[in-house]
Amino acid sequence: MLWTIDTSDKRFARVATARRGPDANDARALSRFRKLSLLPIYYCWRCVGDLSYRLVSPKTIEIYKHHGQQQGEDFPYLDYPDSFPEVPLILEPIPAHLDARVRVRAVEDHWESDDEWRDLTRELGFKTTERWRLSTARQVGGLPPLLQGFELHTCQNPKCSHHNDDSSSEPMRILATIHETKDLPMITEDVSYACGVQVIAYICAVCHSLTVINRCD
Repeated sequence: MLWTIDTSDKRFARVATARRGPDANDARALSRFRKLSLLPIYYCWRCVGDLSYRLVSPKTIEIYKHHGQQQGEDFPYLDYPDSFPEVPLILEPIPAHLDARVRVRAVEDHWESDDEWRDLTRELGFKTTERWRLSTARQVGGLPPLLQGFELHTCQNPKCSHHNDDSSSEPMRILATIHETKDLPMITEDVSYACGVQVIAYICAVCHSLTVINRCD
């Protein structure tokens, strides 16, 4: 378990109780999901591979798809821990005047001007001049920059109305991007060398099944 999202968060509740606007259908689905208080994001680093599952109850998940295989005793690194230290996360909204810039960066091959980069690094807390590192930000919701670009993933729950292996069907939404830190050393003990690790969680707006992948490890 890499992250756990608390669905009782007031910001989550505001989305879940919306009744009008372009997100109304998703909001109804979210309100159904709030019967579960926590949303855990799982990924198996010892058996690397895309993972699709749904939380059935607080203690039970149903796995729909996983092609990963054990990578050996020394993968991701020697003495790999059975668990990581529990660390609380504090969510901070991306300022509205920067959100559009982040979204443009997410979908286009766009490099900011020096002034734009100074604004982004100051507001988002980046202490680096390496502009590609914007893709290493941890983010919940929104449209985040991805290290290897956007992919279409469809719901793998065979009982869901959005389930379809056809790439033209309704795609899942990006729920979160998780990047390696000293508190979450996913593939190396020395995180200074793990500059290209990104775990991306996609969620189905109808049944809330998740597909979790890693890219650029």
